[in-house]
Amino acid sequence: MKANLMLVALLCVAAPPWAAASPALAEEKQCLGCHAMTTDGAGPSFQRIGRA
Repeated sequence: MKANLMLVALLCVAAPPWAAASPALAEEKQCLGCHAMTTDGAGPSFQRIGRA
């Protein structure tokens, strides 16, 4: 059990570089059609998603 907790902690700290926010990727995947950075629209804002 302790080993599992250590593994989870390590994975949380060592987030892969592709997990970082990318405005270019959001535009490419057309996320901005429904989502905005700070305000809710057709979908929740990225800020709200990040808090979840």
